[in-house]
Amino acid sequence: MLSWEMYMTTQVIKVHIEQRLAFESMDLALTVVKSIAKQTRIKVTMRGYQRHATTVPTFIRQYPMAMIFLP
Repeated sequence: MLSWEMYMTTQVIKVHIEQRLAFESMDLALTVVKSIAKQTRIKVTMRGYQRHATTVPTFIRQYPMAMIFLP
């Protein structure tokens, strides 16, 4: 029986066909990547109201998207 450790790798060769045009425009046949960014997913819940008409005074408005831009 084979163990999992036999399949542990430190290097991977991966071909991306969709990158062909970018490589050709730089006269590259092959590109080496030393590291990749890990994909991260988060779930965000925003609460607010759609009161964005000019008839609503600014101090009453509650924009759900405003919290994204505030520190």
